[in-house]
Amino acid sequence: LFDAKGEAVGLAGVARVIRDHDAVYADHPEMHRIVNHVRQHYREKLSIADLAEVAGISVSSQERLFKKTFGLTPLMYLRKTRLNAACKLLRSTKVGLSEIPVQCGFNDQTSMTRAFRQELKITPLKYRRSFSEKSASRSKGKTSMVLLAGI
Repeated sequence: LFDAKGEAVGLAGVARVIRDHDAVYADHPEMHRIVNHVRQHYREKLSIADLAEVAGISVSSQERLFKKTFGLTPLMYLRKTRLNAACKLLRSTKVGLSEIPVQCGFNDQTSMTRAFRQELKITPLKYRRSFSEKSASRSKGKTSMVLLAGI
């Protein structure tokens, strides 16, 4: 979101709720195994075939189950998981922008920036600055509206 001067004053995005509770996996426990594996290993290099192997199903079955359960492909789910981790680090730490992709499973800073631009329509640096400016204005008694893009 930009003000009349063209300066960024907030973030906006489209959120897709990814339901994650036992009822979601009742008919497909293999999905639960895949999701747990992604959460535990998103920092590592993972392939779609690796994820399917964790659940003991074929890649095509995995694709169908992800689409049916989350409305996403397994690769999109992995990327959103990595983006969530990067967003958290950008908001709550001073970890360098070149280190965050390594900690979150991206190949490099360029691939993380590309993912940010595609999903959030903003660069990681602007994302971080929007939160540091928000905290600075709160500490001065000002308020600013920031809408988070849910992943």
